[in-house]
Amino acid sequence: CTEETWEQHMFSVSSYKHPDSQPAAKQRCQANARERDRTQNSVNIAFNTLRLLIPTEPPDRKLSKIEILRLAGSYITHLDNQLYTGDLEQPCLQKNDVSDQDKSLCTFCWSAVKKDVSVNT
Repeated sequence: CTEETWEQHMFSVSSYKHPDSQPAAKQRCQANARERDRTQNSVNIAFNTLRLLIPTEPPDRKLSKIEILRLAGSYITHLDNQLYTGDLEQPCLQKNDVSDQDKSLCTFCWSAVKKDVSVNT
């Protein structure tokens, strides 16, 4: 057996795959693809559900996933401030224990102010 023949033999032996292993690998690949799709679908459903819980103007405004996450965090803070102050109108202004210069309206307090202005004019 020459060195070249030996290398060819080793290459052919190492690259040989059992016929049963190819369908198993294909099945595994297909199962992985189904799991990726299922997971992505679950994540999208969760984002859509979360989106429905966040008030926006207009109500059907399209939001990116990062906007949904940021607004959800802001809305949770806003609701926490409502619980803390007992004020349903502008709780975020009342909770701030800082000077008037540093007080700011959160997105949700600002939305309530805009609604009041448009209703009263």
